[in-house]
Amino acid sequence: MASRQGQILLASREMDDPHFHRTAVLIVQHNEDGAMGLILNRPLDVSVRDAWEQLGEGYCQCEGVLRYGGPCDGPLLALHGHADQAQLDVLAGLYLTADSDQLSKLAQKGDNSVRFYAGYSGWGPAQLEAELATGSWLLVPGDASLVFSDDPELWTLLLARVDRAMGMLERNPKLLPPDPSLN
Repeated sequence: MASRQGQILLASREMDDPHFHRTAVLIVQHNEDGAMGLILNRPLDVSVRDAWEQLGEGYCQCEGVLRYGGPCDGPLLALHGHADQAQLDVLAGLYLTADSDQLSKLAQKGDNSVRFYAGYSGWGPAQLEAELATGSWLLVPGDASLVFSDDPELWTLLLARVDRAMGMLERNPKLLPPDPSLN
Protein backbone atom coordinates (compact mmCIF):
# COMPACT_ATOMS: atom_id res chain seq x y z
CA MET A 1 0.00 0.00 0.00
CA ALA A 2 1.34 3.42 -0.96
CA SER A 3 0.91 6.00 1.79
CA ARG A 4 -0.95 9.14 0.74
CA GLN A 5 0.31 11.13 3.75
CA GLY A 6 1.03 14.72 2.79
CA GLN A 7 -1.17 14.59 -0.31
CA ILE A 8 -4.42 16.48 -0.77
CA LEU A 9 -7.67 14.72 -1.59
CA LEU A 10 -9.82 16.84 -3.81
CA ALA A 11 -13.50 15.91 -3.79
CA SER A 12 -14.65 14.98 -7.28
CA ARG A 13 -17.42 16.99 -8.90
CA GLU A 14 -19.73 14.02 -8.23
CA MET A 15 -19.04 13.91 -4.47
CA ASP A 16 -22.46 14.27 -2.85
CA ASP A 17 -21.55 13.64 0.81
CA PRO A 18 -22.38 17.00 2.46
CA HIS A 19 -19.34 16.72 4.74
CA PHE A 20 -16.99 16.57 1.77
CA HIS A 21 -18.77 18.34 -1.11
CA ARG A 22 -16.23 20.74 -2.75
CA THR A 23 -13.51 20.04 -0.18
CA ALA A 24 -9.74 19.78 -0.20
CA VAL A 25 -8.55 17.36 2.51
CA LEU A 26 -4.93 17.10 3.59
CA ILE A 27 -4.01 13.52 4.50
CA VAL A 28 -2.03 13.85 7.72
CA GLN A 29 -1.62 10.13 8.36
CA HIS A 30 -2.11 7.04 6.20
CA ASN A 31 -1.08 3.45 6.81
CA GLU A 32 -2.56 -0.07 6.72
CA ASP A 33 -4.83 0.84 9.68
CA GLY A 34 -6.54 3.64 7.75
CA ALA A 35 -6.21 7.34 7.08
CA MET A 36 -6.77 10.62 8.83
CA GLY A 37 -7.17 14.00 7.16
CA LEU A 38 -8.18 17.59 7.79
CA ILE A 39 -10.44 19.63 5.52
CA LEU A 40 -8.50 22.70 4.45
CA ASN A 41 -11.33 24.85 3.12
CA ARG A 42 -14.06 24.83 5.78
CA PRO A 43 -13.61 27.74 8.19
CA LEU A 44 -16.13 27.88 11.02
CA ASP A 45 -17.96 30.98 12.28
CA VAL A 46 -15.95 31.11 15.50
CA SER A 47 -12.50 32.52 16.15
CA VAL A 48 -9.76 30.37 17.65
CA ARG A 49 -9.57 32.85 20.54
CA ASP A 50 -13.32 32.53 21.32
CA ALA A 51 -13.19 28.73 21.11
CA TRP A 52 -10.07 28.70 23.30
CA GLU A 53 -11.81 30.81 25.96
CA GLN A 54 -14.91 28.59 25.85
CA LEU A 55 -12.68 25.56 26.48
CA GLY A 56 -11.11 27.37 29.43
CA GLU A 57 -7.64 26.74 28.06
CA GLY A 58 -6.10 30.06 29.10
CA TYR A 59 -4.44 32.74 27.01
CA CYS A 60 -4.67 32.73 23.21
CA GLN A 61 -2.97 35.13 20.77
CA CYS A 62 -4.48 33.60 17.60
CA GLU A 63 -6.59 35.90 15.48
CA GLY A 64 -7.71 33.30 12.92
CA VAL A 65 -10.86 31.23 12.69
CA LEU A 66 -11.33 27.70 13.92
CA ARG A 67 -11.65 25.25 11.06
CA TYR A 68 -13.83 22.20 10.50
CA GLY A 69 -11.48 19.26 10.02
CA GLY A 70 -14.18 16.70 9.33
CA PRO A 71 -17.13 14.79 10.76
CA CYS A 72 -15.19 12.63 13.26
CA ASP A 73 -15.06 13.87 16.83
CA GLY A 74 -11.68 14.18 18.43
CA PRO A 75 -9.35 16.53 20.24
CA LEU A 76 -8.49 19.98 19.00
CA LEU A 77 -5.77 19.63 16.36
CA ALA A 78 -3.29 22.06 14.85
CA LEU A 79 -1.34 22.10 11.62
CA HIS A 80 1.69 24.34 11.92
CA GLY A 81 5.23 25.10 10.88
CA HIS A 82 6.92 24.76 14.30
CA ALA A 83 9.12 21.65 14.53
CA ASP A 84 9.57 22.15 18.29
CA GLN A 85 5.81 21.59 18.85
CA ALA A 86 5.46 18.69 16.39
CA GLN A 87 3.88 15.35 17.20
CA LEU A 88 3.80 14.19 13.59
CA ASP A 89 5.64 15.33 10.45
CA VAL A 90 3.00 15.60 7.74
CA LEU A 91 5.15 16.96 4.92
CA ALA A 92 8.26 19.13 4.62
CA GLY A 93 7.88 22.01 7.07
CA LEU A 94 4.35 21.06 8.17
CA TYR A 95 3.48 19.34 11.44
CA LEU A 96 0.43 18.05 13.31
CA THR A 97 -0.16 18.45 17.05
CA ALA A 98 -2.97 17.30 19.34
CA ASP A 99 -1.09 17.50 22.66
CA SER A 100 -2.75 20.11 24.91
CA ASP A 101 0.54 21.54 26.23
CA GLN A 102 1.91 21.96 22.72
CA LEU A 103 -1.41 23.42 21.52
CA SER A 104 -1.23 26.00 24.33
CA LYS A 105 2.24 27.04 23.21
CA LEU A 106 1.02 27.35 19.63
CA ALA A 107 -2.01 29.40 20.73
CA GLN A 108 0.26 31.80 22.57
CA LYS A 109 2.44 32.37 19.50
CA GLY A 110 -0.34 34.10 17.62
CA ASP A 111 1.29 33.77 14.22
CA ASN A 112 -0.15 32.84 10.84
CA SER A 113 1.69 29.51 10.57
CA VAL A 114 -0.83 27.73 12.81
CA ARG A 115 -4.29 26.42 11.84
CA PHE A 116 -6.57 24.94 14.51
CA TYR A 117 -9.16 22.27 13.65
CA ALA A 118 -12.24 20.88 15.36
CA GLY A 119 -12.94 17.34 14.20
CA TYR A 120 -11.14 15.31 11.59
CA SER A 121 -11.81 13.11 8.58
CA GLY A 122 -11.16 9.41 9.00
CA TRP A 123 -11.10 6.26 6.87
CA GLY A 124 -10.85 2.65 8.03
CA PRO A 125 -8.42 0.08 6.60
CA ALA A 126 -8.54 0.14 2.77
CA GLN A 127 -11.53 2.53 2.78
CA LEU A 128 -9.62 5.46 1.28
CA GLU A 129 -8.12 3.22 -1.39
CA ALA A 130 -11.62 2.03 -2.34
CA GLU A 131 -12.91 5.63 -2.56
CA LEU A 132 -9.93 6.60 -4.73
CA ALA A 133 -10.60 3.62 -7.00
CA THR A 134 -14.23 4.70 -7.53
CA GLY A 135 -13.18 8.24 -8.46
CA SER A 136 -14.69 9.93 -5.41
CA TRP A 137 -11.40 11.75 -4.84
CA LEU A 138 -8.66 13.22 -6.99
CA LEU A 139 -5.10 13.40 -5.64
CA VAL A 140 -3.08 16.61 -5.62
CA PRO A 141 0.48 16.95 -4.30
CA GLY A 142 0.55 18.46 -0.83
CA ASP A 143 2.04 21.87 -0.25
CA ALA A 144 2.23 23.82 3.02
CA SER A 145 1.22 27.03 1.22
CA LEU A 146 -2.13 25.41 0.37
CA VAL A 147 -2.69 24.55 4.05
CA PHE A 148 -2.34 28.21 5.01
CA SER A 149 -4.33 29.56 2.08
CA ASP A 150 -7.40 31.64 2.89
CA ASP A 151 -8.66 31.47 -0.68
CA PRO A 152 -12.40 30.69 -0.45
CA GLU A 153 -12.12 29.10 -3.91
CA LEU A 154 -9.35 26.63 -2.99
CA TRP A 155 -11.34 23.65 -4.29
CA THR A 156 -12.04 25.37 -7.62
CA LEU A 157 -8.41 26.46 -7.97
CA LEU A 158 -7.08 22.93 -7.35
CA LEU A 159 -9.69 21.36 -9.61
CA ALA A 160 -8.62 23.70 -12.42
CA ARG A 161 -5.01 22.51 -11.91
CA VAL A 162 -6.13 18.89 -12.21
CA ASP A 163 -8.20 19.69 -15.31
CA ARG A 164 -5.21 21.45 -16.95
CA ALA A 165 -2.91 18.52 -16.13
CA MET A 166 -5.41 16.01 -17.53
CA GLY A 167 -5.84 18.08 -20.69
CA MET A 168 -2.08 18.20 -21.13
CA LEU A 169 -1.88 14.41 -20.81
CA GLU A 170 -4.69 13.91 -23.30
CA ARG A 171 -2.93 16.16 -25.82
CA ASN A 172 0.46 14.52 -25.24
CA PRO A 173 0.11 10.88 -24.09
CA LYS A 174 3.90 10.46 -24.24
CA LEU A 175 4.00 12.27 -20.88
CA LEU A 176 2.39 9.22 -19.27
CA PRO A 177 4.75 6.57 -17.91
CA PRO A 178 4.64 3.24 -19.79
CA ASP A 179 3.13 1.49 -16.77
CA PRO A 180 1.57 3.98 -14.25
CA SER A 181 0.96 1.17 -11.77
CA LEU A 182 4.73 1.05 -11.19
CA ASN A 183 4.75 4.62 -9.78
